[in-house]
Amino acid sequence: MGKRVPTIGLPIVVSVAAITTSFYTVASEGEALVKRFGTVVAQQPPGLHWEFPFWIDRTYFVSTQMVLKEEFGFRTLRADQQTTYDQQDYPDESLMLTGDLNVIDVDWVVQYHIRDPNRFGHRIRYPEEPIRDVERRKSSNRLRRSPIQQLCNQFLKPYIQPRVGQ
Repeated sequence: MGKRVPTIGLPIVVSVAAITTSFYTVASEGEALVKRFGTVVAQQPPGLHWEFPFWIDRTYFVSTQMVLKEEFGFRTLRADQQTTYDQQDYPDESLMLTGDLNVIDVDWVVQYHIRDPNRFGHRIRYPEEPIRDVERRKSSNRLRRSPIQQLCNQFLKPYIQPRVGQ
């Protein structure tokens, strides 16, 4: 009698484990990539879906409806009614050389959204790194071609208020 209980219990445990590892939900702001042994086999829209149990299929969520951002020269710690920024400076990202050999400290933000989850989440391990590398190089090249006076006139002029009476 004692040997019979584990024999009956094992299929029940395996069945429960198979059921609990077979279903997943994709949130409304994105899509899911389903990989089977490392190969993408499906791209699922939001909703409840089924996959092979016991982690044969792996599901990776990719946010396709949200606007994502990368910050250069600063970091946002908390974006609330009162935004909090990191006090640490990031000179390796923000210090750049202008065309007339002046060094300027530039902070900027790049916003983007993901069109193709397969290309974003499958082909590279850390997808944010190429975005950061390309944007840093683009900005550096753009600033390197211009003297500082031209940059000040181009970027700061809309923000400078003329003083009345001078």
